[in-house]
Amino acid sequence: MIFSEDYSNLTLWKKSKGIKRILQERGLWKEGLSLKYSMCKKKEFQRVDCCVRKIMASQPDFVTQKSAIVEVIENEAIYVFFIWSSIVNLISSKCTRMWPNVI
Repeated sequence: MIFSEDYSNLTLWKKSKGIKRILQERGLWKEGLSLKYSMCKKKEFQRVDCCVRKIMASQPDFVTQKSAIVEVIENEAIYVFFIWSSIVNLISSKCTRMWPNVI
């Protein structure tokens, strides 16, 4: 998440927001929260509001968000497939399957 271009502080435009800022905007920040709670290491600990990481992991938009590298790969894969299929179609249309024509 980044600061929008209509944000009052011009130096923060298009810069990443911190976790604390995001939770404050959503009304989920509590004083004394730590990044990782020591009890989270135990598998039986089921609280969702114990630390910043669990709170963020419970937010629906963070759960569905793909990582930047996955988005880039998926977008580029479309172009690679398009180019590859165009090459295959071009070769198929020109190919007579006769050896002298290949050379």
